Amino acid sequence: PTGQAPVPMRAPNPVLLAGSGSNVPLTRLLAKACAPTLPDVQIQIDAGIGSTGGMRALRDGVIDLALVSRPLRPTETAPDVQVVPYARSPVAVAVHPAVPERTLSSAQLLALFAGTQRQWSDGTPVVPLQREQGDSGHDAMARALPGWRENDATSWQTGRWRVNYHDHAQLDALLTTPGGIGLVDGSAVRALGVPLPLLALDGRAANAPEYPVWKP
Repeated sequence: PTGQAPVPMRAPNPVLLAGSGSNVPLTRLLAKACAPTLPDVQIQIDAGIGSTGGMRALRDGVIDLALVSRPLRPTETAPDVQVVPYARSPVAVAVHPAVPERTLSSAQLLALFAGTQRQWSDGTPVVPLQREQGDSGHDAMARALPGWRENDATSWQTGRWRVNYHDHAQLDALLTTPGGIGLVDGSAVRALGVPLPLLALDGRAANAPEYPVWKP
């Protein structure tokens, strides 16, 4: 009908991707790099629906590839589901730019999120920023750091810390919350150029191969 908005044309061979928001910045860089060699393929990447959402969308046939930042759960495996690891990313400890610390020990990190260490070295109050239950970064930290999982569970049950439900919400909160500290995807921070300090953990920098906390 006259005046009706035209329907957008899709590429002849679209490839639809969705899933973990922390995968998106790196995957978009990869898609841009691949574009000249795949002129007939349009790669479409959703802004992020989480690893679980990605697997559900894949199961329902809504997307072609699910972006997942954690091991698959037993309910998500199937004979026709292929897992292709293509990168690993550090689960980094980020802080508000004004926080003076640039390195922490594992014991300090636990104390900060347990609420037993309440101030930074300059006297600024510590403001831990938590992610939702099932977040891939918190799960990776729990696998690497004894005591983290129990600490997380107590914080969720008691509502001890502010919880951010999206990667971008976590990044924005860290940038705008004096004294803030939280877990982020290190590769996403670098790909997006977000000016957040990523702390060394037990003397190992977040971009070093020997850094202890990674997720696939």
